[in-house]
Amino acid sequence: MKLILYFFLYATLTFSQTDQSYSFKQIQTSANTVSDILKDKQGFMWFTTWDGLNRYDGYELRTFYHDASDSTTLSSNGLSTLLLDLEGQLWIGSYRDGLNLYLPKLQRFKRLIHQKNDSTTLSSNAIVKMCLDNEGFIWIATRNGLNKFNPKTFRNQRITKEKSGILADHFGSLAKDEKGQIWIGTSDDGLHKYNPKTKQYTHFLRSKHSPIPYTHIFALTSDNNGTLWAAAPEIGVFSFNEEANKRQDYSHNPNDPTSLGYTNINVIRKLNDGSVWMGTQNNGISIFHPHKKSFTQLTTDPLNPNSLRDNDILDIYQDNTGLIWVATWNAGVLLTNPKQSKFPVFRQEKNNPNSLNDNVIYPVYQDSKGYVWLGTNTGGLNRFHPETHQFKHYMTSTNPNSISHNRIRAILEDRHGYLWVGTAGGGLNRFNYTNETFKRYTGKTRKGLPNEYIYHMATDTMGNLWVGTVRGFVEYDKKSDSFISHTLQTTSGKPLVCMALCFDSQNNLWIGSSNDGLYIYNPKLKTAKHLLPEKGNPHTLIDKFIPTIFKDKQGQMWTGSIKGLSRFNASTETFTHITKKEGLANSVIYSFEEDLHGNYWVSTNEGLSRINAKTGEIENFTVEDGLQHKEFSGFGSEELHDGRLLFAGTKGFNLFHPDSIRPNPFIPNIVLTELQLFNSPVRIGEKNSQKHPILTSDISLTKTIHLSYKENVITFSFSALNYLNSHKNKYSYKMEGFDKSWQPITNRRFATYTNLDHGKYTFRVKGSNNDGIWNEEGTSVRVIITPPFWDTIWFKLIVFTLMAIGAVSFPVLKVQAAQKRQRELEDEVEKRTEEIKKIQTDLIESEKLSSIGQMVSGIAHEMNTPLGYIKSNLFSINRFLNAHKDMYLNGKEKRLNKILKVLDSSARGVNELSEIVQGLKTYTDIANIGEKENNLSDALEATLIVHNGLLRESHILLKKEIKPDVMFRCDIGQMSLIFSHLIKNACYSMKQKGEHNGEHHPLLYVLLTEEYGNIEISFTDNGLGIEKEIQSKVFDPFFTTKPTGEGKGLGLSVSKNFVNHYKGQIFLTSNPKTITTFRISLPVDRFV
Repeated sequence: MKLILYFFLYATLTFSQTDQSYSFKQIQTSANTVSDILKDKQGFMWFTTWDGLNRYDGYELRTFYHDASDSTTLSSNGLSTLLLDLEGQLWIGSYRDGLNLYLPKLQRFKRLIHQKNDSTTLSSNAIVKMCLDNEGFIWIATRNGLNKFNPKTFRNQRITKEKSGILADHFGSLAKDEKGQIWIGTSDDGLHKYNPKTKQYTHFLRSKHSPIPYTHIFALTSDNNGTLWAAAPEIGVFSFNEEANKRQDYSHNPNDPTSLGYTNINVIRKLNDGSVWMGTQNNGISIFHPHKKSFTQLTTDPLNPNSLRDNDILDIYQDNTGLIWVATWNAGVLLTNPKQSKFPVFRQEKNNPNSLNDNVIYPVYQDSKGYVWLGTNTGGLNRFHPETHQFKHYMTSTNPNSISHNRIRAILEDRHGYLWVGTAGGGLNRFNYTNETFKRYTGKTRKGLPNEYIYHMATDTMGNLWVGTVRGFVEYDKKSDSFISHTLQTTSGKPLVCMALCFDSQNNLWIGSSNDGLYIYNPKLKTAKHLLPEKGNPHTLIDKFIPTIFKDKQGQMWTGSIKGLSRFNASTETFTHITKKEGLANSVIYSFEEDLHGNYWVSTNEGLSRINAKTGEIENFTVEDGLQHKEFSGFGSEELHDGRLLFAGTKGFNLFHPDSIRPNPFIPNIVLTELQLFNSPVRIGEKNSQKHPILTSDISLTKTIHLSYKENVITFSFSALNYLNSHKNKYSYKMEGFDKSWQPITNRRFATYTNLDHGKYTFRVKGSNNDGIWNEEGTSVRVIITPPFWDTIWFKLIVFTLMAIGAVSFPVLKVQAAQKRQRELEDEVEKRTEEIKKIQTDLIESEKLSSIGQMVSGIAHEMNTPLGYIKSNLFSINRFLNAHKDMYLNGKEKRLNKILKVLDSSARGVNELSEIVQGLKTYTDIANIGEKENNLSDALEATLIVHNGLLRESHILLKKEIKPDVMFRCDIGQMSLIFSHLIKNACYSMKQKGEHNGEHHPLLYVLLTEEYGNIEISFTDNGLGIEKEIQSKVFDPFFTTKPTGEGKGLGLSVSKNFVNHYKGQIFLTSNPKTITTFRISLPVDRFV
């Protein structure tokens, strides 16, 4: 298959001059092989692969595939090239199956296929390249002919050999120059040009004195400055200026590292900065620098995780923001920011002696001569010239004048101009600049050094050298060329492990230890103040381990630990801490620098942080910004004499000027990417409960959405189409008509709304790029939620009309109706009382309760309350009606509302009484259940629908996982009653919690599954929960935690009895004030 793309295979691989200023991020695609890249007019990125078409929004891929049963899908999954026409339409060419037009509204495709006997169709289905001319025609190069296609009329014209004079069948490339001329490269007939003004073709290979004699022409591109670039395998690459009729060849020279990196070129692109990038078949990217007339190479480097992931480059694309996208054969798409040279990286380069010899760097120091000294983990001492970028390495050897050890931990220049180098295990070294030799203070020549493990060094206000070791600290005495010991009494009694040394403005020595906090030592008095963390006091030292100490330009002292950065207030002797919680990239602090503007730069375990000295605002930088790695190293930083900052880590070092760190100015387009209802994506054409389509086009192009009141869990996903560090993009949204203000800024890319009332809303979302540049306009979509029929205008008009008719009726009718209702209530009370007596007798006889006295007492208690206020209300009605009868008959109805309220209260009492009676009947009637095979799934769904109003009223989000068609032999009415009891209990618990906690977001989770011979049904809520001491009582008859009149205490008891009847079990698990779950387990084979 690879032969489709390549016509010649060369295996010449040699060392070239490499360029490490680019850091690549890999984007996983649907296939590793990506052939073309393009950004559409909305801002989406598109990738053609060998397995479908990918659309990328900075976070996720949407892949479009071929479906043999659907002619509106792609014609093939093997895709070759992309093009946007003048209308912004996207065209996709395939390797074998013709051309496709993407229809964005429907997310469908229209195909243009070669037909053998139709000359108005494509000359071949094997599309190699496409090019758009100034008139809007699409030129299509195939493996069997050239075509000129009109996208408006969908008509194609084949460019025949007779008409064009081009003898080739196989076309390799197309390009348009600044004059609108079309350049045509072939595989065996050289280069050709079409002039649209004269409508003439020029054939360079067969022209006399042709400036371009090459037969095979590929990878054409025009730089719009009159220069054409092309690949010719005979020589490599050439540029051609038509006006000057001059060609310049560029070939690979194994002996010249600045020459073209490889002969076989797949793609050529001129970038915004004037450089020309050439993707090779097997040797990465060759970059031509016009001002130098030389090449540098970008290749895969196993020592650099941010290098190219693959050396086989198929396409290079620079978008309108300047980002560079690279399509590869084996690694999908790679993305790099050419402007990220604000964090230039220096690393160890394979086969390059002028680079670091070890990427793991600890101390960094710039001496008075301007050299930067870098102490590595295993590569000894590296000297770096910050202007020429030249490196020199100093490593230990058998020569006694070499450095004593290759593991460097401290570097410092004293006032006498000596450069001191501390090692981990080799003691101390003093460097002689004149002869570049080292004097060792190690072994027998330690001269008072307490240990050969040197961690840090510092100079006091007099320029004297102090050295910290794993066994205390010493002062260097130049006269005796030896070290004077200073001792401190530590908490453990063991020698102090000195991790960091720094003198403050009063010439006190601050000493950070490995596990004993901070010491502030007075060299004159030889006394020390010991600072330790204090539990419960946030203004003390944050940790016992202090590996970093820094004095800023105002004399302020700072410490760094694995728990954060701390600033010391000398007047109060307290610390203020800055951690990840306050916005740092990470709380593990390695080093600290202050720039020319007073801003602080902090290296951490997760990148670099900049603290604005004026505002306190923190900005974080990551590997995607060009950092050597997310992890840095202790004391591996330095402010250079010219204001540049150097931060070293585990993968080399970054050298940059703070003023070069400018925000990304690009304002991203904001698009909606998905609509979900009840957490399920809505597809185009999918209908709502009223049988109307929800989306008639892609959500990103939709202006209005119509929903019914039942579709009340809505989720919008969105994206800011900024691809530079897209994880730093920010968003804010608002549902106008519901939200009073914009939601807080976050990087979350979705918004969910539950239980929206019917009405008209507008959902708006705005977003920013990675540097906080906002698109304030954003995007929006109207949301229209239709009401239920009883809340429509026409229904309200009918009700109003009926009310008006009733209002003019004779008032006596109302009095009579009230008297009639009173009589009915009296009859109902008498009837229910008789039923209660009968039920009490049945309960006693059937011995359903373990304690007859308990049952009778419970019944009496439960009945007294409703009976009492029913009787009271009925008495009030009689008295009220008799007292005011004449007034009502005379038409004075002002007090009618009072009658109705009393009647309503009576009715509620009767209803409550009826519920108790029904519960008692159910409790005593288990043996009479009517059982048959029923669909539990449908019953549970129906019960949830019945209670939808209660859920909406309580603003409860319902989530459910109900396995369809779960069958069970039972009385489906009674099972529905059990479901209803459990739903009501959950709603009550969540409502009570909401009244105590205004920020509560109630959630009911319902689950129904069937596996291993059991049916499991559970109801989980995040309400108040049930206290442990009463959990054992909840299934007892008449036990309730609700206030009097709100609960009967029979629901759970009845539910348990029914479940037991079916040989099942009901369980309760509850954490007070958090989560409660009622779980029902039913055996499917209980009759077996």
